[in-house]
Amino acid sequence: MTEQHFLCAYSGETFVVGSEDHAFFSRYLSAFEHVIVLSRAVRTGEIPPNAKAVTGPRISFAPLTDFRGVRGTLESAGRTFIEARQAMARQPHALIMLRPPGITSLIASFAARSLKRAYAAELVTDPEENIGYRAFGSRFVHALSGPIVALEAGLVRNAMAVSYVTERHLQARYPARRPDLEFFAPDGDLEPSLFDEGEATLQRIEDGPSELNAPRLFLTGRMDRPFKGVDIALHSLKELRASGLDAELTIAGGGALLGEYRALAAQLGLGRSARFLGEESDRARLMHELRCADVFILPTRREGLPRALLEAMAVGLPAVATRVAGIPELLHPDDLIEPEDAHALALKVREFSVSRQRRLEASRRNLRRARDFEASKLRALREAFYAHLVREFEQ
Repeated sequence: MTEQHFLCAYSGETFVVGSEDHAFFSRYLSAFEHVIVLSRAVRTGEIPPNAKAVTGPRISFAPLTDFRGVRGTLESAGRTFIEARQAMARQPHALIMLRPPGITSLIASFAARSLKRAYAAELVTDPEENIGYRAFGSRFVHALSGPIVALEAGLVRNAMAVSYVTERHLQARYPARRPDLEFFAPDGDLEPSLFDEGEATLQRIEDGPSELNAPRLFLTGRMDRPFKGVDIALHSLKELRASGLDAELTIAGGGALLGEYRALAAQLGLGRSARFLGEESDRARLMHELRCADVFILPTRREGLPRALLEAMAVGLPAVATRVAGIPELLHPDDLIEPEDAHALALKVREFSVSRQRRLEASRRNLRRARDFEASKLRALREAFYAHLVREFEQ
């Protein structure tokens, strides 16, 4: 069970615009014979060119009603509970895996408990941060944050075992029933080739100017909700340029708010200094943009353990990000800011711009820390979690 929205083609295939594709779900096949993805989906004859296949060998899909927003949740929660319960009943010998936080995972947990079925959980971000007003964009949902967070904590507490994308943060806030049921198993697998780029970045910084008069900033993320802090980045860019620094910002990613952010950039008079790439499916181009940057920024309002930040660290970029969820486990305290603080972001970028030594120290530190997230290491962590589930489930 995942919170992602999927696309079901008339041919019977399922696609996604996002990271949870066939390759993503294949990770479970190291321990399980077959994976059935249960999630919200819309049936359509128009599959966008950047969509990726989900279904394939040993991976199938069971659709739920595709509701969105507060109104959609209120109208469809009962129907979704029935659909989830029926799907689980059709697979009486399957292990149920939830990926909270989110409404579909909560509904699925109620369905599983109504059938007296055990479930496991993979907690991928902080439930409270997830529904904050500035992150989620709904005052109504934010007003109900207390009860919703309590339900999410109960979901985790009642799981047969829980994996967390953080080493400490989420475990402290949302503990499992017992410490031996908690596993650190993040998603952000970094391939070895990325670290070759890191050495090249270090050399570029060493050979470059001591000060950067025109620092190139890079930010990437989906813009369906305001949680990535693109607005904060744009206000910070304006401050940097007003102070005499000829900074440029490249933003990669699409979503419902992309037009709103383009309008904000125009309103702030940023012109060509703010460049929007939109939805970019060409990974080679994204990596080229990342390699060309001087500083990676992530003024996010909520996260789990952001893969984009990990990739930036792996290619040796200095980075500035907010002090939310697992980010303080990745970056040095000197490279952290509080959410909503465009001025603090501008100050950190300026610090990097005026000091090559500061950039080098951050680059070396980030590259060293990123090596803890090499793909082989993370696969071993996940497989330990899966092995535990298999043993418990077969008893």
